[in-house]
Amino acid sequence: MEGLTTVSDMSVLSVKGHRILAGLGHRNSSTYRSIMEMLARFGYGSIREVMYDQKISLRTAINRLWYLQSAGLIQRFESQTVPTEFYCLTPDGRQAVRNFNISVEISGFTPRQYNLIYQQHDRLLIKTFSALRRIFGSAFLGLVSEHQLKREAGGKRQRHGGKRVLDGEFKLQVTKSQMESAQPGAQVAKQSVEEWRGGLELELSLKTPKRYRRQFEDLAAEIFDAKTDRRSRGWCCSRSE
Repeated sequence: MEGLTTVSDMSVLSVKGHRILAGLGHRNSSTYRSIMEMLARFGYGSIREVMYDQKISLRTAINRLWYLQSAGLIQRFESQTVPTEFYCLTPDGRQAVRNFNISVEISGFTPRQYNLIYQQHDRLLIKTFSALRRIFGSAFLGLVSEHQLKREAGGKRQRHGGKRVLDGEFKLQVTKSQMESAQPGAQVAKQSVEEWRGGLELELSLKTPKRYRRQFEDLAAEIFDAKTDRRSRGWCCSRSE
């Protein structure tokens, strides 16, 4: 059950870490759990993503990250950019995520895997996830990461003779209403709740018209079934300013 650990679990989880994640009266437990979830899901992030996701000040973010680090749950590493330091889970942190069921997806990222070239894209994905969660509220059911999509596709998703895997797919709870008639003021005859998945593709820079035409051809193949011409999924594109 959530919030319970065994004796062996405690050997890798400090008393401080257990207290702040278990939610046993700790006022900031939800914030700590959210930060751990973010790092587990996306691998790493900076203090800016923590501030944006949690809507907290710089000083508060510094304190929360320091506390998690002192508990041995996260670690800092040099980013070679601004901010100068990023954060990721420690092995004990990943174990804590499992113990407390904080995230269904746990990245195995380590600082050795860090690549400066991709950091802007990776961090924009975190902010996009946070924004979608704010926009859709309780209707937002989560995000399937690129890594998970690769596993689902067996690493071989073919598009027009090439490989294409999305940056992610977000899940939404959608309520469909069937009206008694098309007249104004008509009553709802039937309602159903469905889970929809929408593709997520991020763009950091403008492309040439030819490149965009090719991309939209690829996206059309994802959105529409060639045989039935029925919509299968939507798309959300984000661009940094």
